[in-house]
Amino acid sequence: MRGTQWMMRLTVLSAALLVAVQLSAQYPAQTNTTFERGERLEYAVFFHSLVTGNVKAGTFEMEVTGENKNISGRNTYHYIAKGESKGTFSLLYRVNDRYESFTDELSLLPLLTLRRISESDYIRNQDHIFDRINKKIVYKDNLKGITRTLEAGSSVHDILSAVYYLRNSTGTTEELQKGFQISYVFNDSIYNSSIQYIGIETIQTSIGKISCIKLKPQVLKGKVFNSSYPLTLWVSNDKNRIPILVESDILLGSIRVELINWTALKNPFDALK
Repeated sequence: MRGTQWMMRLTVLSAALLVAVQLSAQYPAQTNTTFERGERLEYAVFFHSLVTGNVKAGTFEMEVTGENKNISGRNTYHYIAKGESKGTFSLLYRVNDRYESFTDELSLLPLLTLRRISESDYIRNQDHIFDRINKKIVYKDNLKGITRTLEAGSSVHDILSAVYYLRNSTGTTEELQKGFQISYVFNDSIYNSSIQYIGIETIQTSIGKISCIKLKPQVLKGKVFNSSYPLTLWVSNDKNRIPILVESDILLGSIRVELINWTALKNPFDALK
């Protein structure tokens, strides 16, 4: 009898260890040193063209909410990004966009993504549900009533989760110089992108001089961008790794997105001089 009980306990322990190993493989730990719940970043968006000149086109916000929603038995971070056109620019091109991403608290990998886009006559309402165990993503187009299952690697992100994940991946100068590779899902397809390290630069902004890491991320060519590396991104050269400034040429002109306010940073804003 005792031998049977011992074998049962050993079987249960072995099963528990197997589950733990599987979960560890699907949710590899990623130390979060750069942000915490409650962080909010506010940006001003400027547009320039030969027709309009330089105008304030709108606002953009990124937030890590205080919510800890349990998804598939996992604690999560909830990110929200919102963009809205303002003033005269709204008469030319009306924008009211909202992205949401719920990521696993341990690995910072996304579990659920919501994309709600309204840009003049361009409307999108899409969900991505990540099955980390089976390495699949369920894509839902809620307007067209389409559901598709995508085969995905274990480290695929959405665009928003990639921002917070990469903030924790920019380490030493040697690591930065190697650049970064990341996979992400967009619409019903999965893409691979690289991010090039340009150097360290102190830039003048409306909130003061800020020491930054200068990067060039690869983007999708199409209706907005006519080259693969049109963006230049400046990230704070401190423990927060905050996106400070984005500049880019687009098909109809150029845009500039600049940090103007912040709340509840995890670390001192040492990059601000």
